[in-house]
Amino acid sequence: MKKVTVISDYAAHAPKVWALATDYGALAKIMKGYATFDVLPSGRTKTGQRMDVMVSLFGKLPQQPYFMEVLECDDEHMVLRSLERGAGVKNWQHTLTVTKTETGSRLTDEIEIDAAC
Repeated sequence: MKKVTVISDYAAHAPKVWALATDYGALAKIMKGYATFDVLPSGRTKTGQRMDVMVSLFGKLPQQPYFMEVLECDDEHMVLRSLERGAGVKNWQHTLTVTKTETGSRLTDEIEIDAAC
């Protein structure tokens, strides 16, 4: 497993960043140019949600099956944990957190990737 951490600071209130980070419509817009999805659920992520979608990286590669299970979506603590696989990734454990900062908020993505075939 390899761990990747991406930290992004925003001049916006943490609850607003959290709401966007857990909204499937916003995900499709944010990922435009990087990945396209055939069908995403509407609304926000929910604990226990499971989905199978087809994803195309960069809109150029053929669509491939992708699975995601939301293990935890905690609005109070602004923590999202998911287990994902597909599109060349054997196992992808994702933790997304949003915290308040002096200038707005910080979104932290911690991703543990097992890309072995």
